[in-house]
Amino acid sequence: VEAGVLVYMESEVNSLSISPKSLGALISGDITNWKQLEPDNPGYEMPDYPISVVPTADTKALESITDYLKLEKVNVKNKVFVTTDKPSIDLYSALEEGQVAIVPNSYAVTLGLYPAAIYKGMDAEESPILAVPDVAGIQSASTQWIMNSAGQGVSVTLDPTKDPTPPEGSDTAPIPYQAIYPVNVSICNSSLLPKAVGRFLLRLDSQGALGASNYTPIPEGVRISSLIAVSKGLPTPSPTPTE
Repeated sequence: VEAGVLVYMESEVNSLSISPKSLGALISGDITNWKQLEPDNPGYEMPDYPISVVPTADTKALESITDYLKLEKVNVKNKVFVTTDKPSIDLYSALEEGQVAIVPNSYAVTLGLYPAAIYKGMDAEESPILAVPDVAGIQSASTQWIMNSAGQGVSVTLDPTKDPTPPEGSDTAPIPYQAIYPVNVSICNSSLLPKAVGRFLLRLDSQGALGASNYTPIPEGVRISSLIAVSKGLPTPSPTPTE
């Protein structure tokens, strides 16, 4: 599972949260100063300083954010970012003071960038309600996926009305960070070798290996359905006989 995140560099801001409305306004070019984000960061005085934008954004990362904003009933007209598929990670390795960018979460983790949380208001105890783009928040949102097994593939769509599933050993689910999208694997060859590679990748995911590559593991139900789809036609391995 991958996510689209807003990352930032501002030495006077220890942690940043941004409401869906403000995030849409930033993408539309209507928010241009850090001071405008003060209502989304209760208890903090934001600097009166211009926001600079890295204009190149990963296509899927930006789409995941705008799709999420549509779920939040926020109309967005992008006037700031130019999208490209899989931009060079080097574009974001040295953000300047006051600068923000929209990147895949795996980029943010790899480079140690600071991601903004989504501000969703205050709770009954006057504490901010935040959807954080960490493993817990991303995995929580992925349990809201509705799976569709059609033909030879598996696809997912996010249903924001579905209650997220709490992680094993917990009674409550983290607040879901819903600007997510699947890392797709397309099998484009009729031979068995690509299918075997696909099955191997899904097995690695269950063992945590893909998570170590800065992706968040997919939900078990999606993984199993994907394994069934990709394993069609593959022989079942036989265990080595023992004495």
